Amino acid sequence: MCSDNFLEMRPNRALGMGSLLIISAEVAFLGLQKLWGPAFFLPQKFQPERYTYIRKIVKALVDDGSTSSSSTEIIPSRQYVLIPHDA
Repeated sequence: MCSDNFLEMRPNRALGMGSLLIISAEVAFLGLQKLWGPAFFLPQKFQPERYTYIRKIVKALVDDGSTSSSSTEIIPSRQYVLIPHDA
């Protein structure tokens, strides 16, 4: 014998609408995190300091590959090098 209502509860519209509202809020929150980053809701004073791994290429290194040149002019174009740490 199979019952249609296995929980034996009457349908409750308020419970259904509340569940739908909570799930919709969670989906919206995840979408905002995808757009603005995972800590967008934290005030600025509580956010951790960000470290940038992008360093501009120095012209002396591009010209001859050595650091002995006294020129430390930074190349104005958008050429960058990604480094994992200061070496």
